[in-house]
Amino acid sequence: QRDQFQTDLIAWNYEARRVELGVSVLTRSQAEWRVNPTSNRAIPYRAWLLLNRAFDRANPPCENQPLPGWRLFQLAFILAHLPTLVSRLPEFEAEFRADFDEDAASLLYMSTGGGKTEAFFGTVVFALFLDRLRGKRRGVSAMMHYPLRLLTVQQAQRLARVLAHAEMVRRAERIEGAPFEIGF
Repeated sequence: QRDQFQTDLIAWNYEARRVELGVSVLTRSQAEWRVNPTSNRAIPYRAWLLLNRAFDRANPPCENQPLPGWRLFQLAFILAHLPTLVSRLPEFEAEFRADFDEDAASLLYMSTGGGKTEAFFGTVVFALFLDRLRGKRRGVSAMMHYPLRLLTVQQAQRLARVLAHAEMVRRAERIEGAPFEIGF
């Protein structure tokens, strides 16, 4: 058990460093955004703001319910994957890490209703805004595969709702490119 504990501790530390790298990317991008909001170095922070606006629109407050917002693990998941996504920009190429980006897969495991889907959708919506802001006008940004047919329909409906709100944000911000779409 001590060996397993050490292995788990190493993995946990690695994941924590990925989250820290995501925070660092956003911090640096935010600093650039404050100086020049249209620069390429500001794109990750702009995509982060747009992601949060889209999710805020998609999840309005309900009476007698806690205010909607990200759960800590959802933020950690999204932040851990930001460096992978922003490494598509020449200004952030150094953030690419083959050991995380190509040699590994991320797995979110918890019970039903825990918020895994929103963590993934948050990552997807960030990628969509990042792609549009970096000049990608159309094309596939993500593909999803569901193991259960019943889950497929429910998840597609949830994603369509989030993408509709993301599209309204994209249009309000006058970001060029084809509308955000979901293929099924």
